[in-house]
Amino acid sequence: MTRDGVGIVHVKVNPNNLIVTITDGQGNALSSSTPGRLGFKGSRRSSPSAAKAAGEAAAKGAVAKGIRTATAVTRGDGELYDAVLDGVRAGGNPPRARGGDF
Repeated sequence: MTRDGVGIVHVKVNPNNLIVTITDGQGNALSSSTPGRLGFKGSRRSSPSAAKAAGEAAAKGAVAKGIRTATAVTRGDGELYDAVLDGVRAGGNPPRARGGDF
C-alpha cells in the first residue's frame, strides 16, 4: 500500500510487444502487464486494442494497491502510448502528465 497514492506509469514499446509497469514514487513496481500475458498472440500484441487492455490491467492492479493518480513515462516508439493511457484511465488511474523518453 502506498502512502501518497501517486504512481508512475512506465510504458516500454518495442516492435513486437509492449510492457506497462506502474511503480510508486520510489520506483518499486506495484503492477505490470503485457499484451502477451492477456492472451494476445503474434502481431496482435502490438495493436492499439492490446495496448489499451494492458494499460487497463496494470491500472487495476495498481488501484488495488492504493494508487489513485499517476504520471506517465514513455520509452520506445510512440504510436501506442495514447492507447495505453486510455487503458490506464479506464482502469481507474488517471495519468496527470506525460513525461518524455528517457
